[in-house]
Amino acid sequence: DFGFRVFQLAPSNFKAWEEPQHKDQARYVRSLRAAIDTLGESFDVQNAIWEVAIKEGFGLTTEIEKVPSIKSNEVYLVKDPDLGQSFRICLDKTLRAQSVAAMSLTRDDLFVCRDVAITDEIAANLALQCRLKTL
Repeated sequence: DFGFRVFQLAPSNFKAWEEPQHKDQARYVRSLRAAIDTLGESFDVQNAIWEVAIKEGFGLTTEIEKVPSIKSNEVYLVKDPDLGQSFRICLDKTLRAQSVAAMSLTRDDLFVCRDVAITDEIAANLALQCRLKTL
């Protein structure tokens, strides 16, 4: 591939914390509920993956490919050939146990997913299997 990529600054795919102006309990509860899922309502999957990759220190030569062997979730493999590093990411609203098993993660692997996508049981298992980061 001899092409090139064009990047431009754009609003984040992640919601920023907005502290309520008035200090009452109901407004804090609404703000907390809105912040449970950090991804915006109409986020773009590719843009969100690029944002995570750049925040993780990956370069602009990073390659993103969907893992075709996993059917129960959309899991992507993100590789930086210059760093020799990679991670897997799933931005689905629910992460299924069969997807976790199909990834065959090891202690050296980094896996990124939405915090709201995993149950406490899956989170505990992933934390023992790999390096887990949640959004």
